[in-house]
Amino acid sequence: MIADTNYIIDVLKGEEEALEKSKALAGKGRSQNLCTPVIYEVMTGIEYTGSKKERIKFESMTDRFRILPYDGKAARISGEIHAELLREGEDRGTVDIQIASIALANGEKLLTNDSDYEIISEIFDLKLEGY
Repeated sequence: MIADTNYIIDVLKGEEEALEKSKALAGKGRSQNLCTPVIYEVMTGIEYTGSKKERIKFESMTDRFRILPYDGKAARISGEIHAELLREGEDRGTVDIQIASIALANGEKLLTNDSDYEIISEIFDLKLEGY
């Protein structure tokens, strides 16, 4: 399972639903992965706000995750997703498309509450899990 940016931010903020999901996943022994575009998005926010506390929390959190890269396979899938969304008259942010493509390339579910992924899920069978 790949943790989306909104989930990581909610965990860092101490949001109850995200923390409960994290405990439930750990209790079931389910691994949580991060991908490089999520790290980029979270670090952008942390650096913008200048929060040293959040940076330390996030950096210690990333040590517990396997990091999945945006590689050639994911890039090809991103192109397919973006082209199909454009044909459908839909558009999503580049980073969201990259995150979805990494999940698809690795056969992983995406842990998110972001409804922007629903159209990608419908067209490309991206597996979503909420919290």
